[in-house]
Amino acid sequence: MPETYKEWDGEEWEAYINRLLRVRYSEPGAYQRVPSTHGGDWGLEGFSNDGICYQCYAAEPPYDVATLYEKQRDKVTEDIGKFTKNAAHLAKLFGTLKIRRWLLVVPRFDSKHLVEHCAKKAQEVLKKNLSYVSPEFTLGVITDSEFEIEIQKLAAVGLYTYHIETAEPKQEAVATFASANVTLLTNIVDKARKLAKLDTSSKVEQFTGRMLRHYLRATDAADELRQRDPDQYETLLRTRTDVEERVRVRSEVQAGDGGTVVQTFDEIK
Repeated sequence: MPETYKEWDGEEWEAYINRLLRVRYSEPGAYQRVPSTHGGDWGLEGFSNDGICYQCYAAEPPYDVATLYEKQRDKVTEDIGKFTKNAAHLAKLFGTLKIRRWLLVVPRFDSKHLVEHCAKKAQEVLKKNLSYVSPEFTLGVITDSEFEIEIQKLAAVGLYTYHIETAEPKQEAVATFASANVTLLTNIVDKARKLAKLDTSSKVEQFTGRMLRHYLRATDAADELRQRDPDQYETLLRTRTDVEERVRVRSEVQAGDGGTVVQTFDEIK
C-alpha cells in the first residue's frame, strides 16, 4: 500500500526514491544514478541494468487535478526532450544497454490524460530510432506504491517512517465507544480528577473526551500500519506492551502531580 500522500520537497522526494531504487537494485552497480551537476540534466535521474530509466518529480502546490496534470505533463515533455536531444551523450552513457522503459516517479497523479500523454511521447521517441532505445520502448508514470516491499525493508531498519494521517473521530463514534467501554471511561475519569488543574467537572469531561479521541485515532493509525506493513505493526504492539508495563510500574511506585505525568510522557514519547 502506498504512503499516504503528503507535500514533498523536490530534493526530499528525489532522495527518497533513490533510496528505494537502491533497495530494489541491491546488487552494486545494478542501479546507476545520473547526477546533473556536471554537464547538465539529460532527462533522467538514474537507470537500472534491466533497461529502465527513472525520473523523479514532486510538483509544487496547488494540487488540484487539472493543475497537477499540467505540471506533470510539462515535466514529461521537457525531460523526454532532453532524453532525445542528448543522444550523443546518452549513447555513451548506456553503452550496449537498450532502454525499454522511461518512468516518471511522482507522489501522486490523478489524471488518465497523463497516461495518454506518456503513450504519445513514447511513439515520438520510437520514431527517432535512437541507438540506445529498445523497439519495445514505453513511457509511464508511477508512484511509490510500486515500492511496497522496498518501503517495508527500509522501515525495518529504521530508514523510513510511515506518514499516516487519521481523521478526527466524529462525536457519535466517541459516544458509541464510551458506552461500550464503561470501565475504560471510568478509569480515565478517576485519573483525571486527581490532576490538580482539572478542578471542575467541565474540565474533567473535556479531558476525558480528548483522551478518547486520541485513543480512537491511535487505533485507526495502528490499523492502517497493519495493512501497510504487518511486521512493523507487530513491532508496534511489542513496543506498546513494553511502554504500558513501564508506565504501570511507575504509576505504582511514583508519587506526583500533573507535572510528573508530562515528564513521563516526554520520556517515553
